[in-house]
Amino acid sequence: MTGAIEEAVKHCTQREQFGRSLIKHGPVATLLADSWSDLESSRFLTYQTASLAIDDPAKILINPLLQNLPQQKLHVGSLTDVCRQWADGD
Repeated sequence: MTGAIEEAVKHCTQREQFGRSLIKHGPVATLLADSWSDLESSRFLTYQTASLAIDDPAKILINPLLQNLPQQKLHVGSLTDVCRQWADGD
């Protein structure tokens, strides 16, 4: 996923539209920044889950913060699609 964001940033930095690079268009930069932020929060949640599983696997079942883990997995998948589209120029 990190690679997808990095490729999207690389593409948007190199590609120009309306006389300036895509990355300098506000909505594009915002989308990429939001994607990076979402990735980092998903990564933190994954590390937190793994840490709890090492200490006591039953904690995963009762921790309210981890109840949304399946939705987080779907969200990261959609982030990958968005970044791939930006990187490919689709």
